[in-house]
Amino acid sequence: MAKRKTYPMAIHRALGELTVAMMLLGSNLKYDGNLIVQVEGKGVLKMPDTEATLATSC
Repeated sequence: MAKRKTYPMAIHRALGELTVAMMLLGSNLKYDGNLIVQVEGKGVLKMPDTEATLATSC
């Protein structure tokens, strides 16, 4: 089993917000495949990203 990392609350929140943004964007696309959202910052998080596999349904 992979060891779970612990992050400071600010990083935890930023990654959570990025994940929610990706889910909202992905839910509005009619696209089958992978969606990657990546942003660039100047702080502690230089380039956080998140990825999801999308599948359209009937």
